[in-house]
Amino acid sequence: MLMHSRFSPFTKRIYALLVLMVLASMSVQAAEIKDLYSAEVPVHGQDDDERLQAIRAGLSTVLIKVSGQREAPLMPAVATVLEAPMQFVQQFRYHALSEHWQQAVDEQGQFYSQLLHIDYDGAAVNRLLREAVLPVWGRARPSTLIWLAVEDWNQRTILGGDNLPDLHDVLLRQAGQRGLPIILPLLDLQDQSALSFADIWGDFQDDILSASRRYQAGGVLVGRLYRQSADEWQARWTMYQQDDVQRWVTDGLQQQQVVKEGLDSAADHFAARFARLPGESSGDRVEILIHDVSSLAAYARAMQYLESLDMAKDVLVEQVDVDRVRFSLTVRGDLQGLKQAILFGDTLAPLPVATETLAVDGAAVTGDSGEVGNALLSYRLLP
Repeated sequence: MLMHSRFSPFTKRIYALLVLMVLASMSVQAAEIKDLYSAEVPVHGQDDDERLQAIRAGLSTVLIKVSGQREAPLMPAVATVLEAPMQFVQQFRYHALSEHWQQAVDEQGQFYSQLLHIDYDGAAVNRLLREAVLPVWGRARPSTLIWLAVEDWNQRTILGGDNLPDLHDVLLRQAGQRGLPIILPLLDLQDQSALSFADIWGDFQDDILSASRRYQAGGVLVGRLYRQSADEWQARWTMYQQDDVQRWVTDGLQQQQVVKEGLDSAADHFAARFARLPGESSGDRVEILIHDVSSLAAYARAMQYLESLDMAKDVLVEQVDVDRVRFSLTVRGDLQGLKQAILFGDTLAPLPVATETLAVDGAAVTGDSGEVGNALLSYRLLP
């Protein structure tokens, strides 16, 4: 058990060393984008020219993933660098097509034969984005549950399970390209009893959100895709994220392109909310009290998770009690955005703090309004 104490500088150094030892032997349980600085590009062969083109395309994908900005590769400072992409490459390798790439074709309708996997230098990519005055979006990102209802003439289908495998693959590929973790419904008996095609088509919010709770996603994307004519598709989209509701429409000649554009718009929405320009900060300090921290491993996991949040910087440990730890940090952006970002990783669950008071160096910190001292947020560390 962690004993009650106020951290002295010496104690902080000792804990820091112990935490580093624990982190070296534990896996992160937060939902993170593991391959943020990697790309997989389908190719036809292994000749030098095609490899260079694939490495350039992969770097463009990584720049979009990390910045959250689709126009990032078109920025003048970035476009010049893309002419010589090898300077950003750490390693590359060829391997067989994964399941979700096997039906992909090029602009001439030809199938690919293999994938080129490229790992890029994350520090160099971030430096390029800073020089181009583009945001850097961290690894902790909201998982998005997708309910997609498709009407093709008189045939009505919900995406999920074994249904609509082509659209399933398109969504997974595009989600990987944008660095957006997605969840597709199981469409098992529980889903079928909770939500119908008509519920999705009518965008019945209460029923949709009720059926979505089992997936514990950071956002719920609802799509209604239908054929407008023999050669045109349209989709109406709704994004639910806590109290925020966004709607948009995509259309095109092919249903796969319409779905890709819908997912891109969802990624754009999250990037606008959570991707911050380097150095951008409100300057506000926030106190975060985390309960159920009863071991050194739990302490290390809590601190590592806070440090992984793109909207948090300068994370410090202020106080340790028997089973809780108080951290402080500086907010990048606004407090509501930080509170939403904290929930993305399934690591912390919010607790009510309206009546909770914690003594901080002789002064009281109460609630999350910031009326007394810094804002105080309260969470429970999940197992």
